[in-house]
Amino acid sequence: MLKRTGYLLLLFPVGLVTPLGALGIALVLFALSLLVNRRLSYIDGLLMVLAGIAAFSWLTVDSYARSFIDTHSGAYFVFLMVLRFLYVCREDFLEFVATLPLYHYALLGAVYLLVQLHVGYTYEVGGLEVFAMIRLMIVRRQRNLLFAMLMVYLLLMFAISTRSTPLAVALLIGVIYLLDPPRILMRAAYLAVLIITPLMGYIMMTPGVPEALSGLDDNAAIRYEMLKGATSTMGLDELLFGSGFGTPFRDPNFDYLFSHPLLNEQYWVHQVSSHNSLFDIFFRFGLPVYIAFCLKFMGCLNLLQVSNKHYYMLMFVALYSLYVNAYLDSTRLSHIFSIFVAGGMFTLAPRAVAATRSVLPEIPSHPSMKGLR
Repeated sequence: MLKRTGYLLLLFPVGLVTPLGALGIALVLFALSLLVNRRLSYIDGLLMVLAGIAAFSWLTVDSYARSFIDTHSGAYFVFLMVLRFLYVCREDFLEFVATLPLYHYALLGAVYLLVQLHVGYTYEVGGLEVFAMIRLMIVRRQRNLLFAMLMVYLLLMFAISTRSTPLAVALLIGVIYLLDPPRILMRAAYLAVLIITPLMGYIMMTPGVPEALSGLDDNAAIRYEMLKGATSTMGLDELLFGSGFGTPFRDPNFDYLFSHPLLNEQYWVHQVSSHNSLFDIFFRFGLPVYIAFCLKFMGCLNLLQVSNKHYYMLMFVALYSLYVNAYLDSTRLSHIFSIFVAGGMFTLAPRAVAATRSVLPEIPSHPSMKGLR
């Protein structure tokens, strides 16, 4: 019952979640995880390291910057606390996702659409969409029907939203599901994005590139300038160890192509991220941590052995979400990224596969055992 309560909390419509609400969800799930299993895991170690970085940042920045440490680090704490819950409940989590009746997915989709009509502009991929993609990956039964439901839902969401996100996600899912691109092509594209991310600020400063890109879209243009301003603050120490918390996201005095409060005003350069969570992980923690994050949480090693197209579908949507909706820069969204990671990691765990096999006889097996096929 405790675990099921936690799973239902993850299905709460993300459009109604506030930063404080997301923190509340994370604390409840963390408490539930301790009731389920109090033994220390590597996630507990990461939480302690994160707390140490936050404490060190507190000692090394001025009093003004200290006021931003909570907002800079909060999303990472939420991510790890929710991930701990999903880690200790991973077998039951897969069972819940896979056995939830399809009409429940449909009813929840209707609720999400009604919420979207209420909140208007805001739309980000929420727990329902990630649950549906995980189910597509681990259960063959009624797979085409669930895919059709998910596509209709996303297209309806696009019709009532002013954002292009639901259409982009629908295209990603549709192309992978229907066209089934070659695995080597998807692996190359996925890994290329991860590899190029730390270099993006330098690329944007190449003569002629900023001017060419800035004319494409106003929203994109300011994001390019954000990456340039952030990169300009990074010396060797920052490249290796990161900038820590409390420091500004970019230099307000950098020679930007245009002036904007988000680029030039002290409060906003401390408060608003570059809206690219992968880049900001590199920026805050340095290159070694960024590499470790990609290997562990972005499934880079799994890509070398997994052939199931639905796994790629999940991870490409996660990658897109980190790039455009800042899922690890926003406290109100980072718990959703925990579900992405759970789907990418725990569906491949031999123990989880074995535990669900009696309930889900059609769940794919692991290749190393031999993987998701």
